[in-house]
Amino acid sequence: MQAMAKKAALGAVMTGMTALAPTTGWVPGLSVAPVGAADARCNGSSPTSTPHTANLTNSQVTYSPGKIGLQYDSGTRCVRAAIQMTGACSPSGQYCGKARVINDDNPAKAYTCIIPEGDLTCYTEWLYDGGTTAHAEGEARFGQLTFTGKTGSY
Repeated sequence: MQAMAKKAALGAVMTGMTALAPTTGWVPGLSVAPVGAADARCNGSSPTSTPHTANLTNSQVTYSPGKIGLQYDSGTRCVRAAIQMTGACSPSGQYCGKARVINDDNPAKAYTCIIPEGDLTCYTEWLYDGGTTAHAEGEARFGQLTFTGKTGSY
């Protein structure tokens, strides 16, 4: 119950950020109902194309703790970022990872999510990118190491 209270408190602090479940997973096997979006043009969006993905990397080590993904709905012309870690965020309350979807023509049009404590993933709000493109960036920190990744654009 304490973990749920911490997640609720963290969610309240993250104004403009959200951790949403996927509508269809870029991770094999995940599939749940569609979720809403901050932009009404993206309501009911669901990934329809193969996502662009990239490993989170750091030049000092050879392993990757996770992936960043960019999901696209060709019907609504909306995109969102998703980050998937190989292990859950530690219960120590330290920052673990975040994802950001960014409009390529106007970087101020962006959404960010932070992985809640104890979870493996977070999903940004859907971003309308009709007539333009967007990409996703991810970051994770483990001790002194920062891992980053960037997808191609849709």
